[in-house]
Amino acid sequence: MRSLFRKLALLVVVVVGLQGSPALAAVRENPTSNLDRIDQEKFPLDQKYEYPDTAGEGVTVYVLSTGILVEHNEFEGRAVHGGSFCTGCGNTDDNGLGTHVASLVGGRTLGVANKTKLVGVKVLNGSGSGSFSEVIAGLTFVRDDHKAHPGQNSVALVGAEGGKDEALNTAVQDLVSAGVHVVVPAANDGDDACNVSPASTPNAITVGATEDTSDNVTDFSNAGECLDIFAPGRNIKAAGITSNDSAQTFSGTVQAAAEVAGAIALIIADTGNLSPAEMATRLIYVSTKGVIPAATLRGSPNVLLRVPPVQAPHLSAARATGKS
Repeated sequence: MRSLFRKLALLVVVVVGLQGSPALAAVRENPTSNLDRIDQEKFPLDQKYEYPDTAGEGVTVYVLSTGILVEHNEFEGRAVHGGSFCTGCGNTDDNGLGTHVASLVGGRTLGVANKTKLVGVKVLNGSGSGSFSEVIAGLTFVRDDHKAHPGQNSVALVGAEGGKDEALNTAVQDLVSAGVHVVVPAANDGDDACNVSPASTPNAITVGATEDTSDNVTDFSNAGECLDIFAPGRNIKAAGITSNDSAQTFSGTVQAAAEVAGAIALIIADTGNLSPAEMATRLIYVSTKGVIPAATLRGSPNVLLRVPPVQAPHLSAARATGKS
């Protein structure tokens, strides 16, 4: 029997982009602390967010979650409704999670890559719940849409807090096999990410969360050998749903994963698309190693997200190793 994800923090982001040339720098002054952290190697923060000025331009990001408040000012008309896969759901975001994470990917002032196009695909209801079958239906839609557009390069970000489920893992793995870069949150149980789905999916990029005032791994973040990378996930400010200019603050590995999805959009727009294995390696290559206190890692790799340095060198003959 397929169990429900209850109070699920789930999203899927799919990134589709075109080849680009190395970009010049764009700089945002006084950004949110999570953006300030991911453009530099170490604390203290410098009150700036510097990133390639291509900023994910030409990249389409499908956000599978609770929907998107597409009218929010953070989206500047770049967000649209896709489809709805949860029972009895329309397209409206009546939870807030989908709008929040979409703005972390591509919001004007709050997003990692603020020139992306955002497409909301609703797979969770207003309470943030969805069944395995509904999530898989959303993943199947993403796979089919990717295949329907030859030459497009896609990245999928999947976040869930369900028990280990082979059908869900298989659906995620099918995206990788189709050439989609798949990023998944580690989940928020303070446990081993290898015990949950889809974080345990081989060849997915699994993301854990660090604190907002240090590089410690948060107490809620899952950890372990199934993780690939960490990103800030505590007290993350992003778009809200109470008005078109509202903001809200959430914590979770899904927020960290949204930042990684935005970073992949930056890579695609800046230096071109890669295979899923090469993209995983490229992401780790440009990120910061060795700054997370070892006592908090709980068996995870010591890698913290860093957005691609401006005019970074290309990585050749790259190959990533999937989880077993």
